[in-house]
Amino acid sequence: MLETRLHVPKSQTQATTSLVLSAHALACLIAGPLTGYLADRAPSRRFSLIASLGVEMIGTVIIMVARTGMLDFFFHGKTPLICSSILEVPVLVLGRIIEGLGGNCIWLVGLATVVSNLTYAQLQRTTLEAHADSKLG
Repeated sequence: MLETRLHVPKSQTQATTSLVLSAHALACLIAGPLTGYLADRAPSRRFSLIASLGVEMIGTVIIMVARTGMLDFFFHGKTPLICSSILEVPVLVLGRIIEGLGGNCIWLVGLATVVSNLTYAQLQRTTLEAHADSKLG
């Protein structure tokens, strides 16, 4: 994707991939404690889950638009200078950061919801089943 859609030189593909993944992980690391704190104090987790899903969708749209082809589509073949190929990788990184924030919130609020609604025995069984499912594929 980086070489064909974003025109990243082959020599910079690994560094760009590392940058994108590191930005996503850093966003999750920074947002995690704050998300957990707010999830514990929120009166309803439904709004948090829906808002987080919206944030993740915004990040996905930003990543989709990072492609030159999509920018050309939106601007009818006359991509403005600000949307040139120079900005494609930073737009991709921005999209991954926003996806990381939304996905992290969904994950943490979802886990907090499970923990608050299950007894200890149910929680043990659910955790074991989820872990087994993830290991089996």
